[in-house]
Amino acid sequence: MLSEVQKNSFVDKGYCTVQIDLDAKWTNWAINLTWSQIDSHFDRDDPRTWIGEIEDDCRSATLAKRRGRLKFKDNVFRHPELIRMMYGNGPVMSAVRSLIGERCVGRHATRGLYPIFPTPQSSDTIKGGMDAHPFQVNAVLYLDDVAEDGGAFSVWEGSHYIMAKAFAGRASYKLLDNVEALRLEAEARCRHVMLPGPRGTLVLWHHRLLHTPTTNRTDKIRYALLADYYRDDWLDQADEPHTADFWEGWPLSASPSSRPAPEPETPGLTVSPRNARARRSKELAQSAAPA
Repeated sequence: MLSEVQKNSFVDKGYCTVQIDLDAKWTNWAINLTWSQIDSHFDRDDPRTWIGEIEDDCRSATLAKRRGRLKFKDNVFRHPELIRMMYGNGPVMSAVRSLIGERCVGRHATRGLYPIFPTPQSSDTIKGGMDAHPFQVNAVLYLDDVAEDGGAFSVWEGSHYIMAKAFAGRASYKLLDNVEALRLEAEARCRHVMLPGPRGTLVLWHHRLLHTPTTNRTDKIRYALLADYYRDDWLDQADEPHTADFWEGWPLSASPSSRPAPEPETPGLTVSPRNARARRSKELAQSAAPA
């Protein structure tokens, strides 16, 4: 079960995090499964080989071009052990049902394994994304420790209230033509945060939340398993229009602190960890300088 603080975070910000006690043998097995899908010319023990063209279930491209992000689904998403990790795990399902309700049922497939290789040379520019398939809550489970600048998952807090307008109905999943304008609005109005965490960190996020994985600037690969969740009647509601109650059908309600996303000091500015560190160093140096 989630705490009231966690549920309020999901309502107000569009996400919450949970720490799941995962056996290292289980996560190591999932990491080994990830490597079974990676091109053989990438040597797991030699980071110098982690360059050049690589193929996943989406396309074949260089690591640099895809910013280190890979998706493995076709050969693994129905693996019974991955399904058990996400849909047969009591603490995981209990947390998700706190958000969706008891009618949330286990599925027959996960979204897959999503490693992010180090690409420290990648641009600092980060663009939020939206998913165009049916789900209510997505879970990102870290299979190893993830640092803030190590490919952590990131979100724009409160953007689910804005991005919901990019869909015709509250359960529909086809993006409307206004999605780009809404994305720019959400990036300007909402605080962009990275969500690092130790092995077993579970990030649960609302299906209308603007989000993106970030660039991995460490020397370690980020390993994660993703899965979608929805109520057993969710697909039947695809054409139902929005109502005044944003949380209709959820066992949640807007808390007194729920309000429109605040305007940041500099609209649209996303600060990378590297730039943030540089800015803090400059501020410290200026404060220490003689008058």
